[in-house]
Amino acid sequence: MEKIAAKLKMFCNLSKSAYNYGHVFCGCDLKMCEFNVIINGKVQFRDVIYSKVDGETITVKNIMGEAKEFKGFRIVEIDVPNTRLVLVPLNQSPS
Repeated sequence: MEKIAAKLKMFCNLSKSAYNYGHVFCGCDLKMCEFNVIINGKVQFRDVIYSKVDGETITVKNIMGEAKEFKGFRIVEIDVPNTRLVLVPLNQSPS
């Protein structure tokens, strides 16, 4: 059990998540992973739990149900361990 707990702690960053030896779980299982939308290295929207791409528009919703649209952008990175959803303008070439 200790080895499993150590691996889960490393993978799920349990220092910030709920954890119990009797009921092993990590932040991304019973607690939703909330992402920050990043554009040009700056956070544009926080606590995102939903994202949808529809043509040239990305719609995101946060834990409070607030929605924001990013028109003319595309997703270039989804980083679960660091909770980052990185967007760049459609006209920007991939790096």
